[in-house]
Amino acid sequence: MADAFMDLASSVVLVFATVSAADKNPQHYPAGKQRFETAAIVVFSCIMGSLSVELIIEGAKALMEGEHETDINATNLSCIAFAVGVKSLLYIYCYALRQYPTAMILAQDHRNDVILNVTGVVLSLVGQYSIWYADPLEEFSLRSGFYSTGERLHSFIGQAASRVFLNRITFIAMTHDVDIQLVDTVRAYSSGAGYFVEVDIVMDPNTPLHKAHDIAESLQNKIERLDDVERAFVHIDYEATHTPEHSY
Repeated sequence: MADAFMDLASSVVLVFATVSAADKNPQHYPAGKQRFETAAIVVFSCIMGSLSVELIIEGAKALMEGEHETDINATNLSCIAFAVGVKSLLYIYCYALRQYPTAMILAQDHRNDVILNVTGVVLSLVGQYSIWYADPLEEFSLRSGFYSTGERLHSFIGQAASRVFLNRITFIAMTHDVDIQLVDTVRAYSSGAGYFVEVDIVMDPNTPLHKAHDIAESLQNKIERLDDVERAFVHIDYEATHTPEHSY
């Protein structure tokens, strides 16, 4: 019962965050509200992690109380089979939309629920017909709790993108226009669901302002069209021997 209620509560949190993120409000959130989803995923993970701790405590209590009877009947098995079937279909549906962070986290949750429900039935049946303590051991199963918290927290603190991603951005910048003489610096760091990308390019000092502007703007737009990029910033310079403008 607690598992079902917490599943519902956490799903409501994710849906609310997704709807809130889609409701754009440039005046109050000029950079968008994509971080709402990341924050909701962290809350979701903490809720399910707390449930895991509670279930582990209940399992430990059952083990300390000693042998007890487990009653698994046809009605229970039918309900669980129905739940597993629904969860399997939801997993397939959410996995098909895995490019969206909320859908991916729900897909992982449905997958884990299927595995844990099947494992729970097996252990309960073993506990009923053979080894009594197999049933309480089910509560020690790792549930969909903290598995994504660390990963999502990294997105809040600006973790650097992978070398492969940086190389991809560098290649895009180098081949964007013949007037780009050098790609000085490429940075990409997580910010919510996507990356913030900073690119420093070097152009001839005699390049007309309007031409330099158009090249930089088109490069920025090209980078921002990538699925993993939330925002891109392109800075233009005329030489590459200067001290970096920002120190971290």
